[in-house]
Amino acid sequence: MGNARLLVVEDDVDIANMLKIYFTGLQYDVDVANRGMDALEKDQACFAALDRIGYYAAGY
Repeated sequence: MGNARLLVVEDDVDIANMLKIYFTGLQYDVDVANRGMDALEKDQACFAALDRIGYYAAGY
């Protein structure tokens, strides 16, 4: 079995790249999507994401 897969969904490119570098160093296979729709297209069959930080930061 290979490394665990991780999909980072982040609209800030610098933060997304930092997270990719960090999690790659922890032996994850990391893919990055900069928009929610991109994330859905990347993995429609097995997709679960919750952007709690963005949700609460937006005032919801």
